[in-house]
Amino acid sequence: ILPLSRCSQSSVGWNGVCSKAIDGNTNQNYWGHSCTHTKLESGWWMAKTQKLAHIKEIKIFNRLDCCSNRLTNFVVTVDGHVCGSYNSRGVFKVKTFRCNKVGKVVMIRSRKRTYLTLCEVQVFGDYFKKRPKFKYLGCFYDSKEYPQFSIKAASSRKMTQRKCNRFCKSRGTTYFAVQSGSRCFCGENYIYGNGEAEDGDCNVPCSGDSGIKCGGKMRNAVFEVDKNVS
Repeated sequence: ILPLSRCSQSSVGWNGVCSKAIDGNTNQNYWGHSCTHTKLESGWWMAKTQKLAHIKEIKIFNRLDCCSNRLTNFVVTVDGHVCGSYNSRGVFKVKTFRCNKVGKVVMIRSRKRTYLTLCEVQVFGDYFKKRPKFKYLGCFYDSKEYPQFSIKAASSRKMTQRKCNRFCKSRGTTYFAVQSGSRCFCGENYIYGNGEAEDGDCNVPCSGDSGIKCGGKMRNAVFEVDKNVS
């Protein structure tokens, strides 16, 4: 669970301050003094993670001693981007939203005029690590008969440039190459008779991070090994 702090909400009713949703107390009876409460309005509640985070899930604990139907039409956002929403006549005890957003500010906003009450909000994920930038040397053709790199370090369904760099650093090579989104090679030389390809040929997303590229089909995206990156 990622700690949340610096909370606020649209208003306070019946002493239901915003911090009661992040106090670690999951008691869902309002009179256990563990739930928030706004005034009658289209209310909202928000809190922040300590630093930028990859937020994977958000879990909301509803009030159960009464009034559970107040929390039946709302939206959950991370830094203003929609993470999930709920709009149903059915009430829930605990609802988990699969989020997969990077940000700090978690907000729950009611889409109807009611009293907004939250008994606990839990956020799951990891603090965001900035992607390192490796020195890119180009996109090169590869072949099975004359492979460009002598050492095949790994294949992985969660391959990234960082992971390949780590493999090749442990083998003491100067260069690393990623291919087909999931393959990693290491070596000391990268210019062979196979020739240089267009950069656009190395645009297959990494299997472990779709935001970066990991070569192409029989195309090696070649980088210098950075010994300072773990």
